Amino acid sequence: MLELRPALLGLVLISPLTTACGAGEESQEASSKEVKSPFSIQSENPDQLSLEPQLAPGMGELRAHVTLRDSGEPVEGILVRLLWQTDENDQNDTGRVFRRTDQDGRCSFEVEGGTVISSITVEPTATTAPAAVSVKRPIITGKISSFEFALVPGGILSGIVLDEAGEPMANADLKVWYSKHGEVERNPKSAADVEVNAGIDGVFIIGGMPAGEFLLSATVENQVCVQRVGGVISEAQVLDGFELLMEPANEVLGMVVSTKGDPIHDVLLVAGMIGRHAKRDATAHDDCWYYPAQQYVLYSQEDGSFLLTNVPSGQAWVIDAKHKSYQPLRQRILPGETVVDLNLVGGMQLDGVVVDTDGQPVSKARMLLGGDQERERRCQKNGKFVFSGLVEDWESSLAVHKPGFAPILLSPLRIDGESTAIEVVLVAGALMEGQVVDADGAGVAGVRIRVVAKPALERFGLATTISGPNGNFFLPDLPSERLECHLFDSNNAQVGRFEWQAGDSDVVVSIR
Repeated sequence: MLELRPALLGLVLISPLTTACGAGEESQEASSKEVKSPFSIQSENPDQLSLEPQLAPGMGELRAHVTLRDSGEPVEGILVRLLWQTDENDQNDTGRVFRRTDQDGRCSFEVEGGTVISSITVEPTATTAPAAVSVKRPIITGKISSFEFALVPGGILSGIVLDEAGEPMANADLKVWYSKHGEVERNPKSAADVEVNAGIDGVFIIGGMPAGEFLLSATVENQVCVQRVGGVISEAQVLDGFELLMEPANEVLGMVVSTKGDPIHDVLLVAGMIGRHAKRDATAHDDCWYYPAQQYVLYSQEDGSFLLTNVPSGQAWVIDAKHKSYQPLRQRILPGETVVDLNLVGGMQLDGVVVDTDGQPVSKARMLLGGDQERERRCQKNGKFVFSGLVEDWESSLAVHKPGFAPILLSPLRIDGESTAIEVVLVAGALMEGQVVDADGAGVAGVRIRVVAKPALERFGLATTISGPNGNFFLPDLPSERLECHLFDSNNAQVGRFEWQAGDSDVVVSIR
């Protein structure tokens, strides 16, 4: 057991250092999925692995060697996890198996030839961070593949879990993600990389943290963590003194129905504290922040129902509902409220077809709807498109582009009534080619060329380019009308201008 002095962590009580190992000693079994294992050695005890396997016909082998980066010493007894792809059509469908290194820091896996290996990971310990290699290739029959891992010192997170009265909360479950706060917010059901328990005094010390982004939260039955912590940890850094705050929580049962009372399923629901996106409180450490309770991202069920399992009883929340056939809705959830009804109003529709100048459908054109309800999509192979669930908007816009055609911007575009149908005609684009030179006629690199006053080009990033090593530049998919172009140097100072129209010969622009 690694002992930490109080002076190091700023804590009065000493708690055993928790290894930042997501599955830990209980995860030495293969995946619980009912899949055929490609491994010739199947043991729930990694210590039984022989490091001198005789390759059976049709098998290949992977070997891992784990050492400490700073000393080069082998790491004995550490878990090495191998993920393999169980479904050839789904790279996210994986099985797993663990092996433990011997006194020389080595272990091996004998695998059926042709099995696609996803990754090999060395689990973290109390003092070392995890290490991983993304493989993503099949095992070659009869071949031995070796992987070297040099482990670096892990960081340490420590602090305490407190209840609403500021008293320590015993036996809280802690979860750590090796991700940015925003990434977890967008996908709140993502599995934590680490799951451990705080002590009976609420104190936690988590070792083996890899350098990089992290998010730390706590869970307790009938409670919700209203102050989580996230930020950046460096190699071997100790971040101490964090306070995770818990408050009583209640369930919120909801229903999504139309104005006729019919249930609506597959409605995207996002619920969280009002103002949560702007709320970020400082901690005692740079690059680390306190964040409010985790938001919910879910869909309504077949009967229109949904359930928010842990909403802080003392907070006002807001829930946003979106469905392609209905107008978006935002509604408050008052403190302590346990039942919510969301009534969606049928939305308006913008539809039509994208064609070329010969009237032939243009497939897969990119479409950007602007105004008060920004959306993006591509038209179908037959050129048809539909934007549903819109609200009335007399100043909307629609930008359309496909490579080979000049982009077009329809603005203002009026959306009213139940349906608005339009036809979008794309014209073949023109290519501008030229060279930027100095007073001596030598090419000048790094000059920015920008077509001005053309919002359609700007919406798709087609209005600007940079001159290359010889001063050469080109801009594709331009309209055939006369265009004004400005030139800017690396300091964003304008150094020239010229006009161009389709059919003009190559442009040579001299800058001052």
